[in-house]
Amino acid sequence: MVPVAAGSEKERRLLQMRVLLQNGETGMFYIREGEWDSDVKRALNFRTARAAAEMAYRLWVPKARVYYAFPDPSRNYSDVV
Repeated sequence: MVPVAAGSEKERRLLQMRVLLQNGETGMFYIREGEWDSDVKRALNFRTARAAAEMAYRLWVPKARVYYAFPDPSRNYSDVV
């Protein structure tokens, strides 16, 4: 892993990463209890991937995915919970 200089542009972009919960069957993102939306910008930002995964288990989200959203959408990716 390449170290990132404190205060660098790369560090600033990494800090802007959002951790989201996505329903893998519908593609919708979790907003709040009972509300989902296709707009990634409206999605709830979890503090950690574990917190997103715990919510997925609590809500019984089918084919749940933890979705990592970056300022540059070409860098977005997701993992199966």
